Amino acid sequence: MYIIKQNIEVESKITFCSYEELISKFEPDNLFIIDKKIDELYFFDKYPNNKIVLVSSEKIKTQDSLFTLLNDFAKFNVNKSTKIWCIGGGTLSDLVGFSCSIYKRGIPFNLVPTTLLSMADASIGGKNAINFGNVKNVVGTIYLPKNVFIDLQFLISLDYDIFLSGLMEIIKISILFSQDLWSHILEHKDKIKNRDFNALEYIITSAIKLKIDVVNKDLMDFNKRKYLNLGHTFGHSFELNEDIPHGIAVAKGLFLALKISEKYFNFPEKGILEIINLFEFFGVDFSGITISKIDFDNLKNDKKNLNEKITLVLLKDFFQPTLLELKENEIRSSLQNMP
Repeated sequence: MYIIKQNIEVESKITFCSYEELISKFEPDNLFIIDKKIDELYFFDKYPNNKIVLVSSEKIKTQDSLFTLLNDFAKFNVNKSTKIWCIGGGTLSDLVGFSCSIYKRGIPFNLVPTTLLSMADASIGGKNAINFGNVKNVVGTIYLPKNVFIDLQFLISLDYDIFLSGLMEIIKISILFSQDLWSHILEHKDKIKNRDFNALEYIITSAIKLKIDVVNKDLMDFNKRKYLNLGHTFGHSFELNEDIPHGIAVAKGLFLALKISEKYFNFPEKGILEIINLFEFFGVDFSGITISKIDFDNLKNDKKNLNEKITLVLLKDFFQPTLLELKENEIRSSLQNMP
């Protein structure tokens, strides 16, 4: 079990469990908010009268979805003693976590992540949000789930692009903070690609430990936690405008961050090739990236920005992240050799 503490009174417990252990925790008066595909594939027809089924995608992170869910809370007479289960991926937990954080000034909820990205990243650390004005995650809170229960069996049914999305976030955190995890991924990439459970459990557990270490030191995202946004500044633009999975968009954004890191910090070209080759081994296609696809108006609304400049997470070398503020023309100049 891993624990994230927000303060002396509030903590989030993260536990690996089996399917049988998970359903043993369900009770007839609980409220289940479930991804539609998970509901159909698995088991969540046990309490049909206490269930809200949603089609998870970035499209549900809207004001309309938020107020619909808050109305559902009122309909189900939700209060601070109601046991709520959010069962799905990162977009669902974004919506549910935000809704729970503001309803009656905060109601507890339990999270069952069902995608690789949500297991290793989105469920850890309490960030939640909806999109607003074509800007990703600009309205939200930091609000920890009471419990996170991880069952690796859910990974069997993932479409490969959704599996790949989560894998990119795990590789990202290894590049930021861990020589051991990076080397392990390189050594066991075939097993990981084939979804070997032992290989996946190792990299998921390692990524969780790394993120918990960061979050416990900087829960409110003032310092070190900002480094976790490596690839996200550009990635959010790709995600919204190309409608591609989050982690794949982050990989494309990381590609651009590496190019800029090379110019400003002499990040080694050999290292860039090593990272890009690994991404391509798993199936990321970088061929369509052009400057014209970068939405600079979107970048200027990024949450990390403190002035008119755009704050980027870059790399001085492997495992040496840093922040750099650049103007739009400076970014364009750094990427001038791209089409």
